[in-house]
Parts: sequence; structure tokens; C-alpha cells
Amino acid sequence: MGPHSLAVIFPTRNNSGQIRDHLIHARSWIGLASEVIVVDSSTDDTLEICRSLLPGHTKIIEHPPGLYASWNAAIQSVESEFLYISTISDTLDHGFLERMLDYSSNHSLDMLISPPRFIGEKEGHLWPIHKFISKYEIREFVCIEGIDTAILNYLSLAKYGLSSLSGSFASNLVRTKMLQKRQFPNEFGGFGDAMWFSWACAEMRLGLLPDIGSTFLIHSSAHHKFSHDELYQCWQKAIAHQMKILAKLGIKSFSNRSHQYHACKMSLKQLRANKPGFSKFTFKKSIESIRKKYFRLCLNWELKKLERRLEKSLSLGY
Repeated sequence: MGPHSLAVIFPTRNNSGQIRDHLIHARSWIGLASEVIVVDSSTDDTLEICRSLLPGHTKIIEHPPGLYASWNAAIQSVESEFLYISTISDTLDHGFLERMLDYSSNHSLDMLISPPRFIGEKEGHLWPIHKFISKYEIREFVCIEGIDTAILNYLSLAKYGLSSLSGSFASNLVRTKMLQKRQFPNEFGGFGDAMWFSWACAEMRLGLLPDIGSTFLIHSSAHHKFSHDELYQCWQKAIAHQMKILAKLGIKSFSNRSHQYHACKMSLKQLRANKPGFSKFTFKKSIESIRKKYFRLCLNWELKKLERRLEKSLSLGY
């Protein structure tokens, strides 16, 4: 492979209705890839369509159903330096992928994150990556690593709950060795990427690119099958691990404010799910809502020191 070679992975499962349009769009940038891999779990004709539209050197991996298990299988077969995961119905511009590859190569990045534009979601929908870019007024490429990356992800978990700072992998570029060394966990449903990032962030050199060159189609995810208690338990595992990493790096002054705040959030969601409609303003909900606001204020105050440190690092990280 070349010095800055790129692999693209297409994970597919019964996508015969969407795969043709997706691959036709991918033709605009697939020439940048030295490796093309399809990891397929289909029972329909998705794989046949892939074979008819993709280059002859495409590697086909047939794998039992399982989102991150399939991804891991494909990733282990990659030989290129960097990889891009092209999820169905999510798009990417040719020029933007070129820029991502240049930044990743020139700055020795382990991961480059960019914010996608959403398709099929109401206006104002934002992920943590969008919110941080706005909050810290990131206007051009910036790079952080080690403790600063761990702080950024801790702030994401503490403020926004179980959502991945990495956003969509269809708008990111990753160093292959990073994902081969530390695979995606399979036991957390659609939040496997969030859990992976919590485990890996302190080990990586991370680039943030504020420009938008990709789209993400909002769709149902396996996390919708999780109960509120299960989601809260996943979040607890993610943030506990992040706090453990930060403690090893010398940051130990954590209270339980983030746990109190997110426990209230989950409690309110459960109350609304159990008693929707006219009961939404019951006394218990009102009390929980007040507690949530109080803990959020306390949490925001507690996070200010970390935010100031991160702001300084981001301003120096070009």
C-alpha cells in the first residue's frame, strides 16, 4: 500500500432498496481508496448489487448479523493506513475526503472528526461535535491529544449523556491500527461507538475539522430497544471509565453532580413514557424537573475549570 493509503468499508445488511444509489454516489470518491471492502449480512440481493457496481478488486466478507461485530471483522482485514466506513444512505464529498486524508496524514492523526449535515431530522438537531464546535468557536482545523481528548469526551458525556463525540463514522477518518488494536464492543447496541471512544480517546491524537462535507440520514437504531435503566447503566460505564482515565492523568476532583443530573433526566423520561398526555405536569414530574435544573446548574459550575483548560488547549492546537 502507498504511504498514506485509504481503505473504504461498506457494511451492508438487506439494503437492496438503497445500495444502488449509495454506490453510484460513492463512485465520485471511491477512486481515492486503495482498498474497497464489503462486509455483508444480507439475505436479499444486496451483495449481488455490490458486486455489479464496485471495482473488481473489492474484497467481500460475509458475516453473521451484528453491527459492530461486522465492522470489526472488516477492519481486521484492512492493510491501508487509514480507513473510512461508508454507511448506507450517508454521503461524502470527494474534495472533503481528500482534505480529510491530507489532514490525517500531515498531522499524524489517529482520528479526524467532522460534523455531518442531517437528513430527515427537524432543524436544530445537533450532536456533541456540533455543540463543541459552536461553543469553542472552532473555525478551522484543530488538533488535540491525550488528556485534552479525554477531557473533551468527559465533558461530552457529563453534559449530553450517552452520545458519541465521534458522531457518525461516515463523516470521520480513522487510522487503521487504532481500530485494529481496540475493537468496537458488541454489547452496547447502537452505542458501541460511544463506548469505544470512551475507551480509546486518551490514546489518540484527534483532529477536529469544523467544515461540513458529509450527510447523515437519521434512522432508527438498536439503542431504541434499550430501556431507560439500561441506557443509564451504559452511560455510567462510559463516564466511570472516562473518570478513571482522567484520574490516572492527574485530574481527580470529580463530584457526583453528573450522575445526579443524568439520573434526573432518565427519571423524567421514564415518567413521561409511563404517563404521557394530560399527566405530564404531575407533582412528581415537577419536582424531578426542578431537581434536574438544579443539578444542571451545579454541574455546569463544576465543569468550568475543565472547560477553561480545554479552551486554552484548543486555541493552541492548530
